[in-house]
Amino acid sequence: MENPEKVRAAHERWRKNNPEKVKKNSNKYAKKIGATVMGKLNRRMSSGVRQSLKGNKNGRHWETLVKYTLEELRASLEKTFTPYMCWANISEMQVDHDFPKSRLIFDSAEDPTFLYLWSLGNLKMLWKADNNLKGDMTPWEWAEFKKEHPEQLFDPEKFYKDKKIVSETPVGLSTTEK
Repeated sequence: MENPEKVRAAHERWRKNNPEKVKKNSNKYAKKIGATVMGKLNRRMSSGVRQSLKGNKNGRHWETLVKYTLEELRASLEKTFTPYMCWANISEMQVDHDFPKSRLIFDSAEDPTFLYLWSLGNLKMLWKADNNLKGDMTPWEWAEFKKEHPEQLFDPEKFYKDKKIVSETPVGLSTTEK
């Protein structure tokens, strides 16, 4: 590239003069990326971090704020998979904060409490139905609830019985999609 400033300026002019095309291309790209497991996970994390900071990310990427990568998150979450969990079932799963966001107070992304909230040790995969049940329960409250009300928990075996999901797939092995 002979003159990067000139090219950048021309590109910026084109974007300014063609907002419909820019929006269409941006939406097309977002759909393509959002259709992948990593794209969905990335979007969920970005949104979650932004919400917990009340929109005050200041343009920083979530990976910078939490101090781990999307790949590290994926590997850590796979370790928390229970039977029938695999990335093919991501629409039925949610990233859960073991110790809930609503029980913690912090001022900024630099606050140690924020870093704990988003630490890999505080994040796990839960079935969406169970995460909705759990709400803002602490780990010990959730453990007690599960003992007292096992009939209310999501039953993946029953849910996937008639679906074409391979139930024999060992937990976490369906990780080839990126």
